[in-house]
Amino acid sequence: MRDGTTALKSISLISYTGFEFIELNLISETSPLEVVLDEIFKCIAAGLVYPALHLALSVPDVCSSLETAHDEDARFRIQRRYVAWCETYLSQEFLVFTASDCWALRGGVLHNGMFASHPGSQYDRILFTLPNPRMTLHENISRNNGGIIESALQLDAKLFCEAMATAARRWYLLKKDDPKVVQNLPNLVRVRPNGVSPHIVGVPLIA
Repeated sequence: MRDGTTALKSISLISYTGFEFIELNLISETSPLEVVLDEIFKCIAAGLVYPALHLALSVPDVCSSLETAHDEDARFRIQRRYVAWCETYLSQEFLVFTASDCWALRGGVLHNGMFASHPGSQYDRILFTLPNPRMTLHENISRNNGGIIESALQLDAKLFCEAMATAARRWYLLKKDDPKVVQNLPNLVRVRPNGVSPHIVGVPLIA
């Protein structure tokens, strides 16, 4: 593996004569992004849909940041690069959910904990249905029902996360050799089994 990327497969707690140790089972991955994507689907599997959506909505930030030099990353450009990334890599996964909708949803969820009243969104509210083995609903629009003047877009939470993962993998295949990406990837969050020298050595970390 050219970048030595390691993903976390499982964690177990082991006790030895009064001492407890965390045992990490590690798997190698072809992309450092798999560390982030794997966490999304572990959340979904555990029923932790809200954290999964938090992580999924951060993926365009992560990827577009990796291809941006630090001196280019002025705050006012974040929206522009987030939306551009979604238009390029994510938009083909949806029919009615746009890159601008994704940016508006990101701001509402990550900063305000809200799925409604997002400035810049074409919908008043986003509704995420939970994984259901009997029925899957995705990308349905509700307008002005029950005498309430309001629009809502329904998305399936798992399908949304899968679409974001597909977009991230598409981006990585196209950008993995970009000089800026190559320079920034070593600092991407990941499991580091041997620690981070010279700070903590010989102890597994997420850093």
